[in-house]
Amino acid sequence: MLINFFDSSFAIGESSSSAGVRYIKQIKQRNTEDIYNAENVPLFEIDKVNNFLQFEFMRFGTEHENLKQFSSEEKEELNLKILELHGQGKSLRAIADALGTNHMKVQRLIDKQ
Repeated sequence: MLINFFDSSFAIGESSSSAGVRYIKQIKQRNTEDIYNAENVPLFEIDKVNNFLQFEFMRFGTEHENLKQFSSEEKEELNLKILELHGQGKSLRAIADALGTNHMKVQRLIDKQ
């Protein structure tokens, strides 16, 4: 609810395309145009200059090209592992932690069954 008090908000995401690359996305704007949306995110490389970490601008890109893409086989394998661990009596959070996903995804899959 704190975001309601802000005029503008940004999020920093880690690119799955390469290590050390981050992108910035504008997630809220009030009284301004939407410049850095999902189709226009600036990409930065983390660099250490004189013992200070900083972002070095690389280029503009899309958010989609920086998100990890799963194949249908990988999705099916994850779903099977979730159901297997659920059958063993593990909690939603324990399953999510073990498989590197979030508990809501686990819950949605189990609720479908």
